[in-house]
Amino acid sequence: MLSFFLAHRYLAQAAQTKATASILTLSVTVLFIGSLALSLALSITQAFEEKVFERLQGINATALIYSYGQKIDPVSLSTFLKNKHPDALLGTTPQSAHSVIITKGDQQSVITLRGISPKTENAVTNLSEKIVAPKNTSNPLLDELLDKNNALIGHSLAQRMAINVGDTITFFVPDTSTTSKRIKLTEYAVKISGFFNIGLEEFDGASGFCSLHFFNEIFKITKGADSLLLAIARQPLNKPTTWLEKFTLLLKSNNPFGSNFQDTVVAHIKKELSHVTVASWKELYPALLSAMKLEKCAIIGIIILLTLVSLMNVISTLFTLVNRKQRDIALFQAIGMPNCIIRNIFIWMGIGMIGLSSFLGAAAGWIISFILETYKCVPLPEGYYIHYLPAATNPLIFISVPLITVALGFVIIVVSVRHVQKIDALDVLRHTA
Repeated sequence: MLSFFLAHRYLAQAAQTKATASILTLSVTVLFIGSLALSLALSITQAFEEKVFERLQGINATALIYSYGQKIDPVSLSTFLKNKHPDALLGTTPQSAHSVIITKGDQQSVITLRGISPKTENAVTNLSEKIVAPKNTSNPLLDELLDKNNALIGHSLAQRMAINVGDTITFFVPDTSTTSKRIKLTEYAVKISGFFNIGLEEFDGASGFCSLHFFNEIFKITKGADSLLLAIARQPLNKPTTWLEKFTLLLKSNNPFGSNFQDTVVAHIKKELSHVTVASWKELYPALLSAMKLEKCAIIGIIILLTLVSLMNVISTLFTLVNRKQRDIALFQAIGMPNCIIRNIFIWMGIGMIGLSSFLGAAAGWIISFILETYKCVPLPEGYYIHYLPAATNPLIFISVPLITVALGFVIIVVSVRHVQKIDALDVLRHTA
């Protein structure tokens, strides 16, 4: 407590002196800006990642199970997973996909036709929310839109081929039952019951959806499906009861650096179903995820380097204060004060400056992040998956920034003030008497 009290008195005295006050203000301001930049970088990169993931995962399931070149039994797999992970699984739905040629008049296009189960699709994806036509349907039901030989196609594909809702177009489907070396196409008349707008060109411009029953009929499939899509909760469905479990869940769900609950469940399913392929939706976009991860690491790394430079400015200010207090240090040594207590005085001074500036910087970062996310005041140009610059108000981000800054500063300060014990008390007192 003695070293803390003396550190407080020294800082108060330095703040009242015009020469040292300007140095302290500059040091605190520079570190404040560094902490503000680090908190904003973590906030924006995490929010951007979450928003892009939410956009991509909306139409893609959290995970999918498939087997290369073989059909799987979606019913038995779904039953097994629901019994194995009752606290994580929100829903399952089968899906099959194959390429077909669609024609209208003299226009043709190759698309990926996906056969889905209209009754269970809503539990896994948000396809029904992305339907933009027919416009007079407020809450379109997939059961009605995908009845019999009806199909949904992307709005970009519809515009390109001048297809309207209610039009009947032709599907040319490869005949998989023939063993001939030539490709035989079977013609089917399909009625377009609606359009969807997902925001991803791979779906809007080259995909269609029909019922799994109609899909199996045109491709002559008797049983099974290509894949089983899984919807996994972001947090365990069984709510924690003890305060320790609640605190642990809070840390895991808000940790900007660790893996989330969904990734953990997918990893367990991969071990349990080793005979099939289990893939997270993130594995469908490896290039995008790698680019975002690299960008996040690069931005945070650069700002941490800038924060280290700011810390060096604080250390130089601390050196100035140490040199100004050499006579006091010599007096403390002369009366027998241990060197560790003398060092702690300047350690507390450095921690005080670093802690105050980093806390204020993180608080300012939270305020700016709240404004950015609430009012969406920074629009993004076309080409991004979202239309504004997002920012997360995750409390762990703004708690971790001061902790990281203080931890780095503490290590540097401890190393820097070791020269205090090398001060010769007799020499200093002799020349300053």
